[in-house]
Amino acid sequence: MPDAHQLARFARAVRGHRLANGVTQAELAARSGVSVRTIRAVEQGHATRPHAASLAKLAAAVGLDWPPAGPRIGVLGPLAVDAGGPVRWESRKPRVLLAVLAVHAGQPVSQAEIVDVLWGEDVPPTWQNLVHGYVARVRAALDDPTAVRASRHGYRLVVRDLDLLRFDALVARSRAAPPVEAIGLLSEALELWRGPLLADLPEEVRGHPTVHAITARRVAAALALADLAREHDVAGEAVDHLRRLVVEEPLHEGLHARLVLALAADGRQAAALEEFARVRARLVDELGVEPGAELRAAHVRVLRRDLPEPADPVPAQLPPATGHFTGRRAQLLRLDGLLANQGRTVGITAIAGTAGVGKTALAVRWANDVRHRFPDGQLYIDLRGFAEHEPVRPAEALGRFLRAFGVPPERVPADPDEAAALYRTTVATRRVLVVLDNAAGAEQVRPLLPSGPGSLALITSRDRLGGMAAREGLVRLALDVLPAPDARALLERALGAARVAAEPDAARELAELCAHLPLALRVVAANLADQPHRALADQVGELREGNRLAQLGIDGTGEAAVRTAFELSYRRLAEPHRRLFRLLGVVAGPHFTADAAAALLDADRRAAEHGLRVLSSAHLVQQLSPDRYGFHDLLRLYARELAEPETAAARRLYRWYLDGADGAARAAYPHMLRLPARIGETRSFADQETAMGWLNDEIANLAAAVADRRFPDVARTACLLADALRGYFWLTMKIALWESTAQAALALARARGDTAAAAAASLSLSSARLRSSDQVAAAGQSAVTLDLARAAGWWEGEVAAGGTLAASLYHMGEMDRAAAHLEHNLLAAGSERTRCTTLVLLGNVSYTGGDLDQAARRYQEAARLCRSIGSHYVEAMASGAMVGVLRRQGRITEAREHGLRSLAYFREIGDLASESQTLVVLAEVEFAAGDPTTALATAEVALELNRRTGERAAEIDALNCLGTIRAALGDHARARALHEEALDVAKRIKSPYTVAQSLVGLGDEESLRQASELADRHGFGLVRQDILALRSGFPAQPHEPRAAVVAAGEPPHHTFG
Repeated sequence: MPDAHQLARFARAVRGHRLANGVTQAELAARSGVSVRTIRAVEQGHATRPHAASLAKLAAAVGLDWPPAGPRIGVLGPLAVDAGGPVRWESRKPRVLLAVLAVHAGQPVSQAEIVDVLWGEDVPPTWQNLVHGYVARVRAALDDPTAVRASRHGYRLVVRDLDLLRFDALVARSRAAPPVEAIGLLSEALELWRGPLLADLPEEVRGHPTVHAITARRVAAALALADLAREHDVAGEAVDHLRRLVVEEPLHEGLHARLVLALAADGRQAAALEEFARVRARLVDELGVEPGAELRAAHVRVLRRDLPEPADPVPAQLPPATGHFTGRRAQLLRLDGLLANQGRTVGITAIAGTAGVGKTALAVRWANDVRHRFPDGQLYIDLRGFAEHEPVRPAEALGRFLRAFGVPPERVPADPDEAAALYRTTVATRRVLVVLDNAAGAEQVRPLLPSGPGSLALITSRDRLGGMAAREGLVRLALDVLPAPDARALLERALGAARVAAEPDAARELAELCAHLPLALRVVAANLADQPHRALADQVGELREGNRLAQLGIDGTGEAAVRTAFELSYRRLAEPHRRLFRLLGVVAGPHFTADAAAALLDADRRAAEHGLRVLSSAHLVQQLSPDRYGFHDLLRLYARELAEPETAAARRLYRWYLDGADGAARAAYPHMLRLPARIGETRSFADQETAMGWLNDEIANLAAAVADRRFPDVARTACLLADALRGYFWLTMKIALWESTAQAALALARARGDTAAAAAASLSLSSARLRSSDQVAAAGQSAVTLDLARAAGWWEGEVAAGGTLAASLYHMGEMDRAAAHLEHNLLAAGSERTRCTTLVLLGNVSYTGGDLDQAARRYQEAARLCRSIGSHYVEAMASGAMVGVLRRQGRITEAREHGLRSLAYFREIGDLASESQTLVVLAEVEFAAGDPTTALATAEVALELNRRTGERAAEIDALNCLGTIRAALGDHARARALHEEALDVAKRIKSPYTVAQSLVGLGDEESLRQASELADRHGFGLVRQDILALRSGFPAQPHEPRAAVVAAGEPPHHTFG
């Protein structure tokens, strides 16, 4: 029950609102449903015990909060007070008094302390009366006479809504919460801060010890959040909080150290290094000191990529249970019984039945009910066993499951048997629930079965999976259509019991027309729910038209029932929404956004969003995320059939795809050669990170669009789209998708006789094969590209193809042929950008041939030219390639500077392969500088990254570098094993130069003899120098330990196109 003061305040607010809007008491009574007599009593203060419901109705009618929350006070920033509206203060002292009381958060504040803050040493003789007066003004401002209460020792503030109290409560809860929940609580607590504590008050308040203590609590919360977020692979959660705090605490090294680590762990290594440089400069300038140990250690960890591994995730992939799930009591009880009797064995249960019978709904409902019994994770996948598209291959499903448990994508084995073995190992000690939905048969399911004691596989399938009953002990649960009472109950839950009871015969017939099939019932009910005034009998009449009963029951397969339900749902839409549904069938990929839908419609985003909401409500599309939608497989087929004549929409969608891909290419990899085309004005992106984010989100759709052959009119756009994606694939090393997209574009271009587009697609395909170290295939495809580019008159493409061919020949040991192609390119280069790339590649040939001076001249000329035209990528390549020359010349400091500069750039743009190559040469530099420990750590990071990207030549360099370092540290057995592993990989990719490197690393006489033969045969002058140095017992260059001779890896070899 509200007190008298709250009732009086409420009465004033109601009367004020009524009079301000010219509303009579009678009119307010009509709006609120409260009698005029009660309204009069409330406004006049005569209602001492009004009904709570009456007050709530009045509050709703006039837009007031009820029950009242009291004044809101904020101290975490400028002092903010809201007592039914912002409070304006006429003098400073009452405001200071409130601030002092508020920061003590309900604790008494002595009169002596209040006097000290208000007047310091200049205390007036009437201070007691003044304090009483200020207290009265605070109470009046807060519109609450009980908000400031006197005690024997002073005063205390009593309010419920104080941001400091919320902050402290959230931080306290975080200490007892699980880590993931604690991260959310700490982040929520820090979001309450609007700036420095009491930022707009004078120094005598901001300098109070209690204020400093609260600020320290904020800093502690930020540090705790940063540590937790980094440990659990969500470092980005802490970055914004830390950025705000370091502005307010510019010399707090702990905060800066956490920010550096958080940025690096969030994938922003360049920003992390910049942050360190900023704070170091400030410390030096303002304090004359270098950063302390904690900040220095954070900097070193970023340089070495020494960041903590994220905690193993616990997948929770179950979809939510359907809201209209009805019946199935016997089946739920049987599933419960199977789980109870399972013990520590692995249980395997299959729910089998016809299409649309509710297998998935039952499986998901029961799985959600028992998910707490499987604390180590719940996995779910739609295997598409009976769908339009090809079934999900076991290898693909295993990849998804392994990634869900935190296995990096690049570590998921490509071989299905190896992936299955890794999956079984991963779940061997975990109790997991695995829901395998819509399985095609036993062979698809078997590799996905869990192995941990107490785990359970729940399978849904149209197939009986008979062989698994005998071999794996599968228990089958047969599912039939719903009994008539349950079908009626489903309609009641969807439409309301009253609506169904009003038309019982129509409801019964409606269920019969749907064959009591749950999917058909849900689709029909969704249409009716969107039309609350439509009679069920009208719906039944429409279902009868066109012999729909026969369609619903054809062969008992359920396919016709699903098709009829989709058609009914589609026909119930208004024409604009039907059109959107048809147009979405143009989409070849797995999902689409409101922007893509807007392009299809040739309308604005708002119209597309509205249409998608309508389709989602009708269950014709699924909302996969806040701005991403997709089709169920059968719905996609239905939409694709309707979309066949929509050529104009296809042109708009492909143009939207190309606008985005072209804009992203310009922002993310402007150095990459593109097919000359008049694309016009395209989408712009703020930076490289945003562009790559868009590409990552859309790549499945873009690649599918290139592969889709339904709309011949968009073939040219599809080819340009594939060409725009070459740089994305170059950076991300998604080789399989790269090759399939390039091959699809090549087929399209050839089919339409577009020689230039064929040349671009062939260039992309040869680049993919070069990047995957398939040099023979890359060389062959490059020759094809050369012929196509010449035929098309595309001289830039011809030069790029020559560069790719030269790089392939280089790796194959054909140095003279590689040099000849590059010299030709240098003469033919029609642009300074092309000349830059050719100079770098020629420098690589000179370096490997042993002519360091010529290599240096070419690298330096390339770097100068790149700077003059703003080609940062090629400049970074030239700088990275120069590291080897500088190291061999004993110019260690310069070599390190070049390497770090290149490393920062490659990390910034996300070029993993180039980053790994640069790390190898930096490891060689550190070793040559006499720091084997740092060299070892750097080379190990490089090897790990190389294996993620799959670029084998760089992997060989890392292995040989590690072998050299291990040998210098006295671990000769491990060193030999590393060199032998490098030799094996080098032979497999047919790379004579890396074979020779590995043989030199082994260092025995027979290996050196073989290396010498290779050096003489192919012109590897650098290898000859290293062999001579080893045999003579002297290093190959000044200031370099003898053991480092064999660490001299090849420079980064790239083709820029």
